[in-house]
Amino acid sequence: MATRRSKRLTGPLALGIQLRPVNAAAAAALLTGWQASLKLAASGFTVLGTLLSGTSPLSTRQLSLVNLLTDMFPAMAVAVTPSEEGTREGSEAADGAPAGTAALGSPLTRQIRQRGVITGLGATTAWLIGSLTPGSARRTSTMALCGVVGAQLTQTLAGREHSPLVLATTLGSAAVLVGIVQTPLLSHFFGCAPLGPVAWTGVGAAVAVAAMSPWALDTAERLLPDALARLRSDFRTAT
Repeated sequence: MATRRSKRLTGPLALGIQLRPVNAAAAAALLTGWQASLKLAASGFTVLGTLLSGTSPLSTRQLSLVNLLTDMFPAMAVAVTPSEEGTREGSEAADGAPAGTAALGSPLTRQIRQRGVITGLGATTAWLIGSLTPGSARRTSTMALCGVVGAQLTQTLAGREHSPLVLATTLGSAAVLVGIVQTPLLSHFFGCAPLGPVAWTGVGAAVAVAAMSPWALDTAERLLPDALARLRSDFRTAT
């Protein structure tokens, strides 16, 4: 009797993940904004932490770990997964420009600025909580590291939380981070220290701040131009 050979699906299809074509310009803009915003946040946070404490809050190995956990699988997953909020960007490019180029220019600058500020807020919040609670400097640095990665991963899910690929890579990166921090040998190699319940609660609070920041930033960006215009008008009237 002839036996039937069943075909097994491998790769993303085995997980029920449907890969849709994404405009190359939009994907390149997203990855460029991702890298630039991370460097902006890391630089600003390092300068602030150094001014306040006299030492850099993150070591070179910790910064390398941030890049490893946020720039590989999560970033690539986001690049090949269209945002639910921006699925019409490619077909609605203005002035007859090629689809996807609308993601460049001012939108890219705004993305870099917003992601950098949100990541910096997450890192600074975690670092301040670590500094104000009992513990070593290495514990505080570890909390800052978790705040940076947590803020980045939170933004990874924005508009793509229903994508199995993005969800899997984001949760996987978070699990790897926790495993590295809580494993003594790996933790020591990266200049970290295993965290207790209080420290993880502080990290959770920092990630929550990062998750709520986009709404606050959007409101500030809408109100700030009007406020500046009123100040200019009042100043001209007074003079």
